[in-house]
Amino acid sequence: MNVAWRWILIAFIACHNKVHGYQQFYMESSETYLTYISGTLPLIIGAPHGGTLKPADIPDRRHNGSSFVRDMYTAEIASSVAGIVANHYQQRPHLIMCNVHRSKVDPNRAVDVGADSDSGRDIWKQYHDYIKSSIVTVTEAHTYGLLVDIHGQTHSHEKVELGYLLEQPDLALPENSLNHAIRTRSSIQSLVSRYPYISPVEFVAGKKSFGMFLSSFASDVNVMPSPAFSTVGYNESFYSGGYVTETYYAKANQPGVDVIQIEIPKHLRLVTENRDKFTFTLAQAIIHMLDHHYVNRLKL
Repeated sequence: MNVAWRWILIAFIACHNKVHGYQQFYMESSETYLTYISGTLPLIIGAPHGGTLKPADIPDRRHNGSSFVRDMYTAEIASSVAGIVANHYQQRPHLIMCNVHRSKVDPNRAVDVGADSDSGRDIWKQYHDYIKSSIVTVTEAHTYGLLVDIHGQTHSHEKVELGYLLEQPDLALPENSLNHAIRTRSSIQSLVSRYPYISPVEFVAGKKSFGMFLSSFASDVNVMPSPAFSTVGYNESFYSGGYVTETYYAKANQPGVDVIQIEIPKHLRLVTENRDKFTFTLAQAIIHMLDHHYVNRLKL
């Protein structure tokens, strides 16, 4: 089906009025606090930490232990991936980005940590309303879908980290114990429950995993977990998934979305040539994942 599509920017202005439903909000200036593009594919792309805006009327976050650093170029990567995927299918994914700096609002934390003011909490709540609305749309149209939450990290191992809510000790478990953890605690348990005769570890670190798809499109990109790096080293830093991943994954045998947090190392973000190459690689891996597990061509 050849479908014309267009980008829709929905600007949300922080205010003290209660947000009702999924209204579209427009700022009087040209700066948009949130970007939301509704889609028709069973794919939601989020970038909560790529924003640069620092409105003076939104107080800085001051929660002890919080990170206030922007994940540089993750918004650009997310929007470019969305465009590549849309061009491939001639239908668009859902795209949700926070354009406000992380020092003001962090949608990947619980609201009491993610914002320190009414205006910041309004932005936080609207970001999550967009996620909830997108999940409803995906589930109604496709039953199952995929949410990829795009982040950046600066860990010295320089690997792409895929967060499934499995910690370093989980990934080091014997296969039977790891399979149980994936079935009961991972953010892709709905996916693995649809394939009861396939070992769940195959979807995390095997031939059916997103790590495998990502590595196969770029042999010079190291990914964990994946067949090449099925475990996390004892001294290696690793992000297993934040608030978005913890909140929105579907339970086993339930409709909804599987969630993968993607943590991109700095050398794949900060260097233009590397970023462009990785963006294309990431888009191709997502397309491969959709074709294998989520897209019903008869519904497109």
